[in-house]
Amino acid sequence: MLVNSAERGWWSWLPFKPPSDSGSDAAPDLAAEDLQTLERIVSGRFHTEVLSPVLAESLRVHLGHRTLQDRLYAVLALMTMTAVAPLWIYAAIPHPLRDPLVVYGLLFGLLLGYAGLARFLVVDCSHRLMDWAISGLLIATVVCAEYVRYSENFSRAELTPSIMVVVPVAMLSLVNQPSTRSIGFVICYGLVILLFDTLYLASDSSPTPSIWLMQALVLGPMLVSNLLRQTAIQHEWAAMLLLRTQAFRDPLTGLPNRRALEDHFERVQRQQQRSADGSHHYLALIDLDRFKQVNDTYGHVRGDQVLGHVALILNRCARRPLDMVARIGGDEFAMFLHDCTPSDGEARVEALLREIRLARLEHEQSPDHIVTCSAGGCSISPGGTLTDSMRVADTSLYRAKTNGRNQLFTGSMERNQRLGLDGGRPMRTYYDDGGGRVSGFTIVVNDAGATTVIRPGKEPGPR
Repeated sequence: MLVNSAERGWWSWLPFKPPSDSGSDAAPDLAAEDLQTLERIVSGRFHTEVLSPVLAESLRVHLGHRTLQDRLYAVLALMTMTAVAPLWIYAAIPHPLRDPLVVYGLLFGLLLGYAGLARFLVVDCSHRLMDWAISGLLIATVVCAEYVRYSENFSRAELTPSIMVVVPVAMLSLVNQPSTRSIGFVICYGLVILLFDTLYLASDSSPTPSIWLMQALVLGPMLVSNLLRQTAIQHEWAAMLLLRTQAFRDPLTGLPNRRALEDHFERVQRQQQRSADGSHHYLALIDLDRFKQVNDTYGHVRGDQVLGHVALILNRCARRPLDMVARIGGDEFAMFLHDCTPSDGEARVEALLREIRLARLEHEQSPDHIVTCSAGGCSISPGGTLTDSMRVADTSLYRAKTNGRNQLFTGSMERNQRLGLDGGRPMRTYYDDGGGRVSGFTIVVNDAGATTVIRPGKEPGPR
């Protein structure tokens, strides 16, 4: 579960901005192998396979958000323990410190380190270096504490060596790092204890065998519990990601669906507004010609195969990072081309229609005996909406269908021009570019969403 803004209120006193949850619901672009891996994890058949870079990145981000609150608890608890260390050292140690400047200097350095780590957690809880930063600071805490304990020659009665077990306990119970790093941290903790025990072999501060046994009995079960908890978190992540991916994917073709297209368009528009980018985009609606007759003649299985083959061709024609192809209906697809002029968009869609013709998918009821497509395009100006753009593209597709099929017709829209029709109510007016086989026409959409087509020399009439 991601931590929302209301749950962050308890640390609102921190002098920095909490991380935003915006965009956390967006599913990454997963290959078929990634989906199979997720299904194996959810079904419990996942063992030692290595996650792909996309899945590993998604799991890292999920783990960062999922464990943010627990990690902050651990960091703030250790920071508090470090801050009050001078008080309990003064109360527990009967003799004065040999080198108080070094001791208090180390404590102050650790205190600054924990404050910086708390800032790092809240600013970017899923940063790539977060796990290393937490592990490094906790190991540094153990090193400093052991150095002070041995250099000041604290006896076991004055300051028991087992006090440092609180650091790996906090690590395993609250920090929730991946299993391999948790095991590595426990090993490093043991090596640090052994190192100081070796350097100060004759010291009265060395841990006794009973202390080693006690730490092993405490950390062993906690390490097993950590491994089981990591497995449960990974299972939860895989189930959430699989469901989110299925919600944004068309199951037949594997392409994004209409919801994914809408979310992608909104993200692109927000990015364009932040950067004050005035570039245009291009949207095309592509519909298979006489597709119902394909199903009637060859059966629905063959129809599904045709849709899958066309989807592969469409996917090849939208390779740029912010381009997208989506299946939005039975035999209707949408292609969004980022930062694309009308002429470039027309050229790319024409090339797409040509690729589909060259695939020579059999269709006896078609005039050319192959599967063809019609397309309606729309040039999207900065600030345009997807709903309005699809209305224009849909009308352009309608014109392409009624004028022979197997062709592209492009329209564009002017958002700021209005007509005083329908009793004086304002209406948005769109104009085409005169593309295809049809001369210019005007599309009027009123506030209720009704569409009117005005052809040159004719009165307005409903579409």
